Amino acid sequence: MSRKWLSGSITFTAFLISLWFYSNLPNEVRLPLIGFVSKWIVLFFLPFSLAVLCLWRLNRLMILIITVLALVHWVLLYRSISGELDLDTNIFLFVSFGMGFLYVWLGYLSTFVKQNAGFGLRVSWTLRNEEVWRRANLFAGIGFVFVGLLTIAASLIVTMLYRSSSITEIVLLSSFVLMVIHVVVSLIYTYHVYQEVTGEGKTKK
Repeated sequence: MSRKWLSGSITFTAFLISLWFYSNLPNEVRLPLIGFVSKWIVLFFLPFSLAVLCLWRLNRLMILIITVLALVHWVLLYRSISGELDLDTNIFLFVSFGMGFLYVWLGYLSTFVKQNAGFGLRVSWTLRNEEVWRRANLFAGIGFVFVGLLTIAASLIVTMLYRSSSITEIVLLSSFVLMVIHVVVSLIYTYHVYQEVTGEGKTKK
């Protein structure tokens, strides 16, 4: 996965969530330690900043900065509605948010990690062959990033619409089920890649 692709996906998700929030926020939003500010600043200042940063040379430090700024942006949006939510909804929203970011970073790291004893899609097929490892972890990592961004976006958007802990629980459960499905699909894909690279399937025929 290229760094430009990752930073672009994070920026696009930030813009998408901001556009969804636009019609649901008052003209001025109260922020901690700052007071009331225009909703345009809350919604679009950081996403535009992310878009500008995406034009720079994207080393790992810049990716980290973009991710942190995106996190700040989504936390501000969370703070703009958290006062209207009950405790259970806040807890589930926070957990969904954290899981989404964890998926994104694990996915990103998986796309370039070398064979090792502790991290990545570690099954017998990937450990036997470096090419299988590379392709399998690239596939799995991209899926992790997509599921993570979807979890973050869905948790904020669904909470804005329904403001109910039961609905937020469904988002959290759906995210977990989607991740399990992706892991199963990744294992199937890995097996097919192993057969393709090693020629094992052709030998059996």
